[in-house]
Amino acid sequence: MSRNLSALKQVYNEIDNEREPICPGCGCGTNLSHSHLISRKRQEFMCDKRNIALHCQSTPDKVGCHEIWESSSRPTLLDYISNMEYIREVDSQLFREMIVKNNDGLNIKGNV
Repeated sequence: MSRNLSALKQVYNEIDNEREPICPGCGCGTNLSHSHLISRKRQEFMCDKRNIALHCQSTPDKVGCHEIWESSSRPTLLDYISNMEYIREVDSQLFREMIVKNNDGLNIKGNV
């Protein structure tokens, strides 16, 4: 596990050096954190840079995109579609589950 955390810290450093310090969920540039689109519990995606957004965290006057991503309000984020495209690419079953959850149980038979 410590090896994974060391690799994750390296990935975080690379992201911090490569990306603009702007939240892709709302466009703000403050209080940013490394937000996993697919939970870190899924070890195979933990260090995938495409699975990590620089979402803002909550402040007393605003709910942050990091928290919004983990809620049913995630479709309101500016990066929702690109995040979901990534998830669809790497785990189509999770993608379908999230679509159903995001649409409050909508039946999604067909090409989702």
